[in-house]
Amino acid sequence: MKMLHGIKDTLTRSAHEHEIRRMGLLGAKRKSGVNGVLDTAAAPAWRIARTIYHLVSDKDENWHRTVRLEAFRQKYPIGPEEWALVCPFHIGDVYLYSTLAKSLLSYHGGNSVKFFTKPQHAFIPKLFPSVTDAIPVASPFNLDEIGYRDMTLLGNSGDSSPKGTYCKPDWGAFALFVGYKGINILDGFRVILGLPPDAELEMPRAPSTEEMDRARQLFLDHHLDEDKAVLICPDAQTSANMRQIPIYFWEELAVKLKERGFQPITNLGPTTKSISGTQGVKIPLELVRPAAMVLGRVIANRSGLCDLIADLPLQLTVLYPPGRLGGGSMFDGASLKAMGLSTTALEIIVDVDHLNTTLNAVLESYPSERRKDRGTEVDNTNSLESRSTD
Repeated sequence: MKMLHGIKDTLTRSAHEHEIRRMGLLGAKRKSGVNGVLDTAAAPAWRIARTIYHLVSDKDENWHRTVRLEAFRQKYPIGPEEWALVCPFHIGDVYLYSTLAKSLLSYHGGNSVKFFTKPQHAFIPKLFPSVTDAIPVASPFNLDEIGYRDMTLLGNSGDSSPKGTYCKPDWGAFALFVGYKGINILDGFRVILGLPPDAELEMPRAPSTEEMDRARQLFLDHHLDEDKAVLICPDAQTSANMRQIPIYFWEELAVKLKERGFQPITNLGPTTKSISGTQGVKIPLELVRPAAMVLGRVIANRSGLCDLIADLPLQLTVLYPPGRLGGGSMFDGASLKAMGLSTTALEIIVDVDHLNTTLNAVLESYPSERRKDRGTEVDNTNSLESRSTD
């Protein structure tokens, strides 16, 4: 145990307080003096730190976090001209930050941009040519422990540039202004990254032939006709605390789509329940883009999936719940068209008290053969209105 405690003391001293502060972990004050260098060199430092972490019985969380940080730095070193964006966020946040990687390099210099994400999100930054790499972070490391919590230190506060360190963008007080007087989420992300209001967005690569083939095979395995199928995505984390679109709206939508000859599919996420009258399909997240493109028709609650597929040539209908997002409505703060992510998406603000109005607006884009050939209107009853008052 004496040896272990000796190594512990060495590692603790080597975790230079200035560096720990820069990583946003311990909040220690700056100190001049020795560099953070491990005194042990018999094996890669990150392996030593990982072993000690599992062996030492000391329960001091600051110590454990220090060891994890040192191990992470040794395993994933960042060069002085590299940007390393730590993104423990939702799908849409990771996607939107990725669209700004090219502008980050253009306005602030550097030779590369790396992303550190949840394992299931690592494919997203790789869609963008200006992103050098996307590294999935899993146990024993924790994304929430790594990186700055404020990226507004881009030379404006007298501090050194966060380039060359692990940077974690953070909404901070800006979240209160999203939706206020037309300010949208991307406006905020530009501010956080120190970019001008007109900073260009980089578009992602199109789905590959191999990805498209995998998506087609998935639908074939479920005996679905891609020429008739409509993908319905009812779940959304961002609007989870808002007044929700009721499940019976989606059920009625499925009924009406089937009456028009379409085949509605529920995109089954980790917690999604299949909508009555639809076929549920678990589409792997990394296949959502090619799957949406194969089908060509998506109706979705506003979520990060909408950002992910907004650039694709397809019929995309996005429903915006009527709740507030920061300083305004969700539509004002997250419109795909306002952010420049899509020019063709049909965006509808849901009238929860008059759901037939929303239903009819959605179905305008899905006329039946009977309607097209004979010029007759498909009957829409007031069943949703009566159900909304139950």
